[in-house]
Amino acid sequence: MKRMHHGLFAAAVVCGLVASASAETINVQLVTEDTAVNPGDLVDVDIFATTEDNTRLVGFGFDFVAGEGLSFDDFSASADFVSVPSRDGDNVTGLSFVGGLGGDGILLGSAQFTANQVGSYVIDIATSAGDLTEGFAAAGRGFFDITVDTVTVNVLAPSAVGGGFGGGGSTPVDPGPEVPEPATLALLCMGALAIRFRTKR
Repeated sequence: MKRMHHGLFAAAVVCGLVASASAETINVQLVTEDTAVNPGDLVDVDIFATTEDNTRLVGFGFDFVAGEGLSFDDFSASADFVSVPSRDGDNVTGLSFVGGLGGDGILLGSAQFTANQVGSYVIDIATSAGDLTEGFAAAGRGFFDITVDTVTVNVLAPSAVGGGFGGGGSTPVDPGPEVPEPATLALLCMGALAIRFRTKR
């Protein structure tokens, strides 16, 4: 009987969390230094969050939306969160076992994408209705309303980002031996002729 009560209590807590009105607003910021890349390059994106009034974030799950020019490779939750399996298998999730975190600049984790084709692509996040592993859960207050600061990645032709795949700056070109200008060449010839005539006399 005790086990049944514990099971019913857990179900009630989950239902209360899902059914409750949205809490505060959470702002999610996507940040990258890789804003101009070549096809084949990796793009690392850090995901931060800021909560209102220090309301604690206890868990999160979401999907990345990036367009066909970028493919999602991997997500690693920060040390403050434990990644748990998600329904869609991408495991972009995090659960806090310390009662949650609140305030500015909470690092949720880092994601990696591969640039596939030339173009400009906005990386955004989305949550799926009905997927209980997606959303941003506030401690004791339901789910946060979400605002997102997206990031744009420009995948450029190889010559546009430093002269080749992978960037890294342009390769110096060896100009070869210096060729004298015509006036300098004429002066040298005249000097050689003058020396020749002097030695004959």
